[in-house]
Amino acid sequence: IFQKTSSSNQDVNFRNKTSVTFNRDYPTYLTLSPKNQLLLKKSQEILARIKDNCRKLNISTKWDYEDNFSKPRLLLVKPEHHIMYGSNPKTGSTSFKKFLFILDGDYKTANPHLPHGHYKIVRGTNFFRNKEHFDGYVKILSIRNPITRLLSAFRNKQLRKFWYIKEEVASKMTESEQFARVVRKRLTKPHIADVHLMPQWQQMDICSFPYDVVMQFEEASQYISLVQHLTNTTHVEFPGSRTEKGKDTHDTMYYANQYFGALTPEEKAIVYKQYEMDFKVLGYTRYEEEGFPYLSFQDSVKTQNEIYETDNPS
Repeated sequence: IFQKTSSSNQDVNFRNKTSVTFNRDYPTYLTLSPKNQLLLKKSQEILARIKDNCRKLNISTKWDYEDNFSKPRLLLVKPEHHIMYGSNPKTGSTSFKKFLFILDGDYKTANPHLPHGHYKIVRGTNFFRNKEHFDGYVKILSIRNPITRLLSAFRNKQLRKFWYIKEEVASKMTESEQFARVVRKRLTKPHIADVHLMPQWQQMDICSFPYDVVMQFEEASQYISLVQHLTNTTHVEFPGSRTEKGKDTHDTMYYANQYFGALTPEEKAIVYKQYEMDFKVLGYTRYEEEGFPYLSFQDSVKTQNEIYETDNPS
């Protein structure tokens, strides 16, 4: 996959004549393991499929360096490691923020709620107008099934912090009743201001922004390894998720069945209407479909078995 062109440039060629160039000013990755090569190719195929979905929906996929007014809601940049991360809420963004803190050697106080002083937040358009400088970054995005992302927002913001329903009211309701109320009251508004509930495709400018790597949250641990190799940060341990730390005792399907599965058909229709474009653009399966919560076009990319077999030859 990689072709070395000079000490400061790496050219990466993919299927469908897709080409991404990562410029580097220091020696970095020269080879990837077979597993990471497959993951990188898989990520590029998913990106190509997303772009194709956007075009079918008549959404522009063009991004202009010189005159762009469209960009992800929040980009976190680590210049010394050439990382540009699109911070998409409820897709592992807290762990990634901690990772950026740790890269600065601030392991003990790696708190994502502190002011963003350890990495640059991109605002305005001037940063993008230097194409050579911009292309030198590995531009990373994490995506997630809209339903499990909604469930994560509900569990974190409501069950732990009572953002949406006051505690004295919520105490008289079951958790499933609280979730149904959040769906009815929060997802029927014409404009959702809460970034944790807002559809991903638009707030992260998925159709037009030139991301290099898209990580599926559902397979996050594998993609983290790939990203660390691409950004020469394998010397740092990536922070574990709540599940990996044992704080979440149930899996995704348990919560999907408990909360989303308990909704009425009318309430489910509200969710599907609000996140209709996320499903269409990203290609995720719905709760009732086989393969939930994974992408619906898994058969067009390398399967988990193929990745495992490549990394563990007999």
